[in-house]
Amino acid sequence: MLTRIVVTNMWHWRILKMVEHYADLQEKYNELVEKHLLILEGIAEVKRATAKAGAKGHGKRFSKSLAAELSVLRVEREKERELLKKENRSLKSQLRDTAEVVHAAGEVLVRLRETKEAAAAAQVLFKLLWLLIFIFGFLNPICFPVRLICP
Repeated sequence: MLTRIVVTNMWHWRILKMVEHYADLQEKYNELVEKHLLILEGIAEVKRATAKAGAKGHGKRFSKSLAAELSVLRVEREKERELLKKENRSLKSQLRDTAEVVHAAGEVLVRLRETKEAAAAAQVLFKLLWLLIFIFGFLNPICFPVRLICP
């Protein structure tokens, strides 16, 4: 949606990037809010189950089921943590590769600019050389016995 906007100058580009960054942050915030609400629901459920088990006198059975549930949550959290670590390593690698490509592109641009300047200088020298040949060829036929320019 935002990428279809035509960027006319650097400030528009920066504003566009800031808006895109804000949209990404908003998405992450919404995901965190959803996770937080799920955690709060889980806490409320545990409180209800604790109150119910305490009233019935089934404390031992409840503590075992709670321990099992906590164990499952730890395993899930560890899996998510490993997945995030793996994604982080991948993103760091991509960032490193991107930095190398940008650096190489910068070097290519510098070489291209130098080449353009050298080509322009060579073109000027070539024109001056032909001008000198033309002028001195007509003025002093002894210096240039062979005419390079056809009569």
